Amino acid sequence: MGISFNSDSFKITDKLGNTKFSLDRRMPHILYNIPGVISIPKVLALDPKAKYVDRSDEFILINNSLINTDDYFIMPFYKVNGGVADSGSSVISGSGSVMVREIVQPSTGLFLGSSIITTIVEPGILKIVCKHKFDRQGFTNITGDDVINLAYRIYYGRFK
Repeated sequence: MGISFNSDSFKITDKLGNTKFSLDRRMPHILYNIPGVISIPKVLALDPKAKYVDRSDEFILINNSLINTDDYFIMPFYKVNGGVADSGSSVISGSGSVMVREIVQPSTGLFLGSSIITTIVEPGILKIVCKHKFDRQGFTNITGDDVINLAYRIYYGRFK
């Protein structure tokens, strides 16, 4: 292993001479640390008698030209209050998607739908999207359609 210091560089190599660390490589930089709380409404809030729902609720967290889709990374963390993913006071990782609501028919336990949150990066926008899919055709009673309160902290960064 070797360490090389120069006036404009720093490098660490293994015994075979392979670079393990170098200031020439792009480093991760966190550009935004975004905390907040959102409330995800009930699936049937808009139409209590709906038999089928296929809806997305979007919560824009930041709208800025520095948000781009090149060489970015996000680290979302949530505290979920309500629903199937209720975390109490614990923080959960939001990497990927998280199912926050499960809707079932109470007497049979039949799964009728869900609400899934995902943190999305688009050019100029960082947002949380909650996708609701629900089909209760033939059933009148359901359980699990609760309001979900989501406290979040999302780190957005890029390699520079």
